[in-house]
Amino acid sequence: MFIAIDPGANVGVATFNEKGEDIKRTVMREEPFRDLMANMYSMLYAEVQKHPESKIGLTFIMEDFKLRQDKAIDQTGSDMPAPRIIGAVQMIDRLLGDRSEIILHQPMVLSTALKWAGFPKYANNRRLHPPDDIAAYSHGVFHLINAGLRKHPIFDD
Repeated sequence: MFIAIDPGANVGVATFNEKGEDIKRTVMREEPFRDLMANMYSMLYAEVQKHPESKIGLTFIMEDFKLRQDKAIDQTGSDMPAPRIIGAVQMIDRLLGDRSEIILHQPMVLSTALKWAGFPKYANNRRLHPPDDIAAYSHGVFHLINAGLRKHPIFDD
């Protein structure tokens, strides 16, 4: 399973099955997202304990966050929700061990990701930030295309 995440106070989440097909797209607040991650870990841990030979695997795809000097003033007073979300996912990844991985995308790939995912309205206007679920979905599609699990849109019929 693939879980694409756009971290922040509003967390965009998009899920894809192991073949790279869409499952769901949503936006959550930070606390419910952390609860979801904890519940997901509990369920996977229980499944692994029952069936240690199972091949359950998760790939988390997230936009990375680095505080840039030119944006630091904008973050004054922020409690930094994006790094907290990234940290929560890193903890789940660590607890799952070799059954999960994290793919971090730099923010600069979002424009290309939006184009590949079919959202040129947002890709062509840098001042218009996409809704969080669309950003997460686009990062997921970008990874799945690069991993060979989805066709690049140029090859669509």
